[in-house]
Amino acid sequence: FIRLRPPLAREAGTEMCCFVHDVEDPRGRQVQQILLQRPDMEACKLPSEFVFERVFRPEATQDEVWAALRASLDVVGALLEGVGATVFAYGQTGSGKTHTIDGDGSGIIARV
Repeated sequence: FIRLRPPLAREAGTEMCCFVHDVEDPRGRQVQQILLQRPDMEACKLPSEFVFERVFRPEATQDEVWAALRASLDVVGALLEGVGATVFAYGQTGSGKTHTIDGDGSGIIARV
């Protein structure tokens, strides 16, 4: 899963460079593709398309993220049975890790 964070206040009014499309992978599974497009990326050699099982758009709520996580991984059940479980948030500074994990008290930690 991947979560796109909402724009920061300083980014308001800037052009969106990340687009999400529903696609089918080579095995016929429904997945979501992120396409990065910016005028200054034309000369860039880095990949600009990425595919994930689930992409949470910037407007996704904490409830939506938790429901999808809980449905795909029985984190709480595993913890109650004594099995170790990890939810890992990775990204650059300002990418939304704390918002997803902690939020305003409604993130993943508060729900586990």
